[in-house]
Amino acid sequence: MQSLETYRRAVIEYSRLRPHLVYEEWTPPAPGQKLQQLPEGAIGVQSINYGDWAPLNEVMLAGAGVTVWDDTSGQLALSPAPTADTRIAVVWKKVHPVGDDGATPTIPLDHIPYVEDLEQALVLEREADDIEQGPVTYAIGQTQISRDGAAAGLRTRAAQLRQKVEQALEDPLAVWG
Repeated sequence: MQSLETYRRAVIEYSRLRPHLVYEEWTPPAPGQKLQQLPEGAIGVQSINYGDWAPLNEVMLAGAGVTVWDDTSGQLALSPAPTADTRIAVVWKKVHPVGDDGATPTIPLDHIPYVEDLEQALVLEREADDIEQGPVTYAIGQTQISRDGAAAGLRTRAAQLRQKVEQALEDPLAVWG
């Protein structure tokens, strides 16, 4: 683990690919409004007992008798707008929790290498950022190295790590944790 903050950022990236699923009987915090804030740590909805999914513009323009929802805007859009006594069964997609010691109890042990690859990608990108702030060229012994070439190589390696993780986690036969 490079640093706890970098590891937490890697867990957030992992969570977008394989979220921590949490069931809740949810009471919307803003009764009478179509747009609702997601709960702490939520990055979306896996399933909801509130009609069908529809694009945001359709949710906002939905007429009477149409029950639809959308979560693509970073908020939960519900139509019709919920009332104060509305309770909705939701399975939230949440970011996996990370303890102060770096423990991630909701990520399967066999997926920890994926999180570590994402962490390494973040480190490589940070190193590329640092290189881009340095001299245009520098020498190591007799070898001249360009800033752009070195940074591009690090960014390429970071992209390869992310792509490897995405391919592994998109496998339909992969085990869910």
